[in-house]
Amino acid sequence: MDLAGDATTSHGVVERRFEIAGQDEAVPGLLWTPEGATGVRPLVLVGHGGSGDKRMPYVLSIARRLVRHRGWAVAAIDGPGHGERASATTSPPPAPEASLPRTFVEQVAAAA
Repeated sequence: MDLAGDATTSHGVVERRFEIAGQDEAVPGLLWTPEGATGVRPLVLVGHGGSGDKRMPYVLSIARRLVRHRGWAVAAIDGPGHGERASATTSPPPAPEASLPRTFVEQVAAAA
């Protein structure tokens, strides 16, 4: 995991951007920790919904609450084709009644 950019602090929560080297691409994420934190602590990975990204309001809310009230570290990544990992070649989400394309399933499996 490589930390990227400067940390920002708001209301006792430090936010840092990071990247993890994936099989075919860098996986961008955010890490939230308590201000002034030292030592080890639990890490919670929060996932976004199928059409979201790591900055969805509910992801930010859960992360900040766990950091402030529990003192835990929280991380969130962009899933394949979402947020910073979306590209011009990413197709729109299929209709609910459609089956998942095999390439999407393979991307999710590779990311996991």
